[in-house]
Amino acid sequence: MVDTMSTPAAPNLFQLRRLARKQGYLIVKSPEADSGAEEQALYVLVIPDFAGKGTDPSGASAAEAAFAHGAGMTLEEISAELTRGG
Repeated sequence: MVDTMSTPAAPNLFQLRRLARKQGYLIVKSPEADSGAEEQALYVLVIPDFAGKGTDPSGASAAEAAFAHGAGMTLEEISAELTRGG
């Protein structure tokens, strides 16, 4: 028999995206990631830009810059960041 209470569930991307939206962030997946490997992909948290010229409501520019500089987090790290101080 498996003890499900002692095994934490992996973060769910859908739930994390919803939590991020509530906090004013977007989660963007690395374009280098395999489309079927959510748990192995890298992600970044970005703040969408809705103000002024050059708006970026999808966060694509910020995410592109972050990935170009080697940034990226796993879903577990995203979860920890969103729930820190919670």
